[in-house]
Amino acid sequence: MPELWMPGATRLDIGDHAATDGGPAKAIAHITWDDHATAAKPKDLVPYERLRSYFAGGGKAVAPHLLWDPFTGRVTQFVPANSRSKSLVDTAGGTRTNRAGSVVIQVEALFFPYCRVGQSVYPKLADTPCKGWAELQA
Repeated sequence: MPELWMPGATRLDIGDHAATDGGPAKAIAHITWDDHATAAKPKDLVPYERLRSYFAGGGKAVAPHLLWDPFTGRVTQFVPANSRSKSLVDTAGGTRTNRAGSVVIQVEALFFPYCRVGQSVYPKLADTPCKGWAELQA
C-alpha cells in the first residue's frame, strides 16, 4: 500500500476512521444495487453525484472506501486505505468483515443489473465500459 489515498481519485474524507484487525490484505468489490430492474423493465442509473453526496452525508454509516463509476471512470475516496470502511454487513458474533485484514479496501461500483445509461441497458457490470478499472487495480 504505497499511498493511503488513491492518486487521481476525488478525496472526500468523511472522518470516522478506525483501525483494521490485521491479517492478509484484501480488496472487495461490489455494486451499489440502488434499484431493482429487469430486462423487461430497465431503470435509469442513479446519478453518481447523488450517491457521492449520500456517502458523504446521511450514508456515512455504510460508506465504502471508493465509489467508482464504470461509465465515466470517476472515483471518490471517503476514508484512507489504513481505515476500515462500513459498506459490508457484519453479523453479531461473526467475522468483522469490514476489518478482517491489515487493509480491507472496499470498492463500490455504481451499478445495478439492467440499469439504463443513455439508450443502452447493461445486464452485468462486465457489460459496462469499466472505465478506470485498470487504475483501481493498480
